[in-house]
Amino acid sequence: MYDLWTTPCYLVSMNPENCLEPLGSINSPTLVVVGENEIISFAHTLDVMNAIPGASLKVVPLAGHFFPEKQPLRTTAIIKGFLD
Repeated sequence: MYDLWTTPCYLVSMNPENCLEPLGSINSPTLVVVGENEIISFAHTLDVMNAIPGASLKVVPLAGHFFPEKQPLRTTAIIKGFLD
């Protein structure tokens, strides 16, 4: 599982050189949310955000990978703030 979370591409069939390329076709406002204590490298999160045109980034202090499940009210507030 750790290897899965720390590799740039999640599907074995994808070429690591351009696996984020499909994200460039997203044309909706996008918020990339990451916990401050995320197991996934922050550099990868930035790569994901930068691959999506106009994407915004929210780093949630003192949160890990599963914070949406563990803190649903906080997660809802973040999403609502973005949508408003």
